[in-house]
Amino acid sequence: MDGYPSYRRRDVDYGGQSYELRLSNGVRVDIDNRWVVPYSPLAPLLCKTYKEHINVELCSLVKSIKYICKYVHKGSDKAIFAVQNVNDNDEITRYQMGRYISSNEAIWRIFTFPLHERDPAVIHLVVHLKTDSVFTLQKKLHYNSRQDAVGQFANTLMYTDVSKLFTWNKQSKNWEPRNRGIPVPGFADIFMTKTLGRLYTVHPKQREYAALSSSPQKIRQLFSIILTTCFSSDASALWNKYKGSMSEDILHRTRITNKNLNIEFSAEIYNESIIMIEDICILISNMPLIHFEMPAPNRPAVDIINSDVQREQEFDKTSLATFVAENEQLLAAEQRNVYDQINVLIAAQQGGFFFLDAPGGTGKTSLIAPILARIRSQNHIALVIASSGIAATLLDG
Repeated sequence: MDGYPSYRRRDVDYGGQSYELRLSNGVRVDIDNRWVVPYSPLAPLLCKTYKEHINVELCSLVKSIKYICKYVHKGSDKAIFAVQNVNDNDEITRYQMGRYISSNEAIWRIFTFPLHERDPAVIHLVVHLKTDSVFTLQKKLHYNSRQDAVGQFANTLMYTDVSKLFTWNKQSKNWEPRNRGIPVPGFADIFMTKTLGRLYTVHPKQREYAALSSSPQKIRQLFSIILTTCFSSDASALWNKYKGSMSEDILHRTRITNKNLNIEFSAEIYNESIIMIEDICILISNMPLIHFEMPAPNRPAVDIINSDVQREQEFDKTSLATFVAENEQLLAAEQRNVYDQINVLIAAQQGGFFFLDAPGGTGKTSLIAPILARIRSQNHIALVIASSGIAATLLDG
């Protein structure tokens, strides 16, 4: 059996049984197999409880049950694997073994239907800094005898719009006007297309402008990624150059705490920033800063800088409060009951254990998320622990 249950209810003409039922008002009704449905002893109780016609059926195969209800039958996650001596250099065989072609794709390919298309075309634009001479577009445009007019027109374009009117010549390494497309009014022999210019993801080594646009926390994270993955040749020099940008939030917090806006950067402030960077490096690669030829931070005997606590203190309280206000209204009655009980005990500092037992997809995460947001929006700390990778991706922190 591979599908949903199909019950056999024979007609009288095809061998089914019949019975004449006499009702209390004297009316007679012919009953046959087509009136019969599977009976469950639980059905009368359900009918009486909910005052509705209810019947319960149990399918013996999991394949007959909708996916969302399979969790009760699924059991533990399992995997089967085998260890073989395979030639890892045979990329073609590995590709063929790992590729799956469905019947739909097979028919589509047999009839040679088009598989994909790209319209409009997308051009990769190289990232340059303001001081990079290559960024000066006019120097890279090939104008021939029309250099002045085209140059003035090119200076009015944004970098992302250049690819609509010019093409990059790899041989001469110049931008040249397009020869086909929609004519540009006022400029002879200049045409425009629908081509899009896009800046691709920038490698961490090319983020010289991050100090101007990113927060100190993001810059510390970027610096930690550079240390652990990019093999920087002179990490200490990079730290000395941007340590002020990485420590601005610590300086601001120190000024507010001490109510003194004249406090400047100090060795203690830089040391706290170094501690945070080392904590990130340990999380990424399990290696301290000294491994990357960086000075080790001066940690006290009892390290009060805890990465989990530090992360909890960096949540945006305003956005969390907005999230709570929007999601509280979406809670069902049972969810709201649990939500209110937990928050009452938290406010009273009584604590307790709560166990939420419900099938997958019924709203456990949508209940826990506003609880965590409410705690953090009130300047409290909520540490989340998950027993599986899927659960860990659903909850912040």
